[in-house]
Amino acid sequence: MIFSENAQSVEWEATSFDLAQANYEGRSIDYNSGTGGRLRGVGRSDLDAWWHVSQAAACGSVYHCAALAELARDERLALEVHCGPTGIPLL
Repeated sequence: MIFSENAQSVEWEATSFDLAQANYEGRSIDYNSGTGGRLRGVGRSDLDAWWHVSQAAACGSVYHCAALAELARDERLALEVHCGPTGIPLL
C-alpha cells in the first residue's frame, strides 16, 4: 500500500474514533489544547495501551488507525520509538 493512499483512508476514517469504545478496551485519549491528544491506559499501563493500539493499527485496524490520528505529533513519535513503526504516516 502506498503511504498517500493510506493517509487518505486514515484521514477519512478518523471520524470513526469512539472514546467510549476506547475506554471499554482499557484505553483513553486525554485531550489538552496546548499539547494535543495523549494515549493513556485505563486500568493498565500507558505503554500497554501504546503497544495494543500500535500493533492493531500496523495490522490494518481502521479503528486503531483513527485513534493514532487523534494523537499529538510528539505522542505519535514517542509511540513509534517505543513500539516500532505503525506504517501509518503522521497526518
